[in-house]
Amino acid sequence: MAMSVEAETQHQLNVIFLPFPAPGHMIPMVDKARLFAKHGVSVTIITTPANALTFQKAIDNDFNCGYQIRTRVLPFPAAQVGLPDGLENVTDGTSPEIFDNVILGILMIKDQIELLFQELQPDSLVTDMMLPWT
Repeated sequence: MAMSVEAETQHQLNVIFLPFPAPGHMIPMVDKARLFAKHGVSVTIITTPANALTFQKAIDNDFNCGYQIRTRVLPFPAAQVGLPDGLENVTDGTSPEIFDNVILGILMIKDQIELLFQELQPDSLVTDMMLPWT
């Protein structure tokens, strides 16, 4: 049975974007998220505080223009994985250990991310191949 035109227009597509914490992954994914929002999709980007700084100004501008786009920022457990505060991106350091610790930090907030999935009830999830658990 086909939906009425009125019912179709009442449901706004809701998509979560979960970028991997590296500029070469985040920037293209955020660009895609912004395109989705500009085409009428409700978009939520899940990230950490230091990574949000990379793109938050653009998201705020889009939101202020009336697009349904927002960022949900989760605290990154830097101290728990042996990293200084603010080091949340795999390109922030030079050693392989930093890469491993950032990945460990992302895994530590996995439960919080999954709770957001339940809270936001997205129609779709756009994620990165570097986050296979998603």
